[in-house]
Amino acid sequence: MNVVSALKIDEGLSLVPYIDSEEYPTVGNGIRIGPKKASLDMYQFDINEEVAEAWLKYALNKKIEQCKSFTRIKLALSACRDSEVRHSVILCMAYQLGASGLNGFKKFLGAVIDNNWREAHDEMLDSLWAKQVPNRANRLAGMMLCGEWDSYYITK
Repeated sequence: MNVVSALKIDEGLSLVPYIDSEEYPTVGNGIRIGPKKASLDMYQFDINEEVAEAWLKYALNKKIEQCKSFTRIKLALSACRDSEVRHSVILCMAYQLGASGLNGFKKFLGAVIDNNWREAHDEMLDSLWAKQVPNRANRLAGMMLCGEWDSYYITK
């Protein structure tokens, strides 16, 4: 299991464009392809799984680069260098929220920097994000707490 595998599971896969829950045209594994409320008539194409994975990896690498401009995120990632699972949790959050969105989780990032996994877990769940995506947030928060992959990812 790794961050790319986890993102594929969380994001799902659509080989044709669709409108996501935030009203953005999207394709592949959660790749936004146009502005909010844009008509799908503008996106008449399909992709294959190889393209979807390449776009996912490209988008993830771009988010990782963006994270480097935020000191707290860099410190949190460094604090998780010995835990692939916790490191992956932060990257999954960055993929979904963007680097600036993740940087807004100040108390969460501070708890990670301090290796306070209980507080990090609690801060993740005490957020609008957790209300918007409760299942995903609970899985990731549990992984941050225990440092192990959730069985949801292992069995998929």
